[in-house]
Amino acid sequence: MSPEDIELAINKIAWGGTFIEVEDSSERKIPLVIKPLSIRERNFVEFIYERALKEALDAGLMSKMELYGQFKKKGIWTPKDDEVIQESKKQIEKIEDISNCATGKEKKRFEKQIALLIKKYNEVCRKKADLFSISAETFATEKRTLALIFCSTYNEQDIKIWSDWSQFLEQAGDSLIMNILNEYRLVQSFTNAEMRKIARSNSWRFRWSGAKSIGNLFDKSIIEFSLDQQNLLYWSQVYDSVYESMDRPPDSIIDDDVALDKWFEDQSKKRKQKSLERDGDIGKVKLSSKMRGHGEIFVVTNPDINPNAPSIQEVDELNTEFIRKFKEQEHETIKKHGSLKEAELRNRSNKIARKIIGSNDAVLGKSSFGQAKGGKNAGTILPGGSIS
Repeated sequence: MSPEDIELAINKIAWGGTFIEVEDSSERKIPLVIKPLSIRERNFVEFIYERALKEALDAGLMSKMELYGQFKKKGIWTPKDDEVIQESKKQIEKIEDISNCATGKEKKRFEKQIALLIKKYNEVCRKKADLFSISAETFATEKRTLALIFCSTYNEQDIKIWSDWSQFLEQAGDSLIMNILNEYRLVQSFTNAEMRKIARSNSWRFRWSGAKSIGNLFDKSIIEFSLDQQNLLYWSQVYDSVYESMDRPPDSIIDDDVALDKWFEDQSKKRKQKSLERDGDIGKVKLSSKMRGHGEIFVVTNPDINPNAPSIQEVDELNTEFIRKFKEQEHETIKKHGSLKEAELRNRSNKIARKIIGSNDAVLGKSSFGQAKGGKNAGTILPGGSIS
């Protein structure tokens, strides 16, 4: 996004509305405005949905769950079909990430793969949408969409087009409403990547700083913020935490979403590691000073055995990137041989392994990979192979 694009985006987000142009029943093009819903209108839309859902179920339409059961029995739609959708989505995202780093012919090859995967993904999604189009939820969703149009459409003078729901429903088949519906579906929110760029831009930062001092943002209560306004508020606070951090990363990191996410992850690991070193905390588990001094600690993560057990992820995040790679190598070695004795997996010639596990022949110093610290001539010796 260029500075000009960012300025236009800020103006659009601050206003909250979107101009559209549609044809009325006389095929005359008229400008209209789609505005975000108020709290009252949001509740009205959900009221219409719930009422329509009850109406559909009372009339004998099956719910999506009931249809799913019928389709599963007949093999029309099964859990495997849902898996295809999920896997296709993951593959698309994975190849898109790789494609972003590729160039030339390689990039074109990835783009072809993505196009084929998207085609397959859309076909399966379309099949699912068609199958479940006769569900009670689909009927209710259509009524909800009409309620959204009813509540959010204004003319050039900022006056609502319709004020009576019953009269609006009588016109629901008119070309004007159908044309508005088509345009409404094209109205999109800003992506996270775009919102992050806006939130850290100079054009927005000085406005955000002023709003915090004055106490007014978007000239409305925070509960009335549109989705884009909520997202901009969120990312503005996120970047505040980055700019105000004692370990503030360089601008090259801040401006790179992937690199900054990695920085957040590293900061989280540092906090957890400091908590472990200071308090001996891993989740709800308390470790004694003697126990947490070992180079290698085993923690039970099964809540059936230990009610206060942390998650596997919480424990794994305490490892440094180096240790994680080391563990991966060990897993590959075990997988290759099937079974090994510890002496074979971590033999005496492997100095790194001996230091990590706190072997009795590993004197810890400045180059230690364990948790204990000491000077060059420190005589700290940890008990070999301790398991806690």
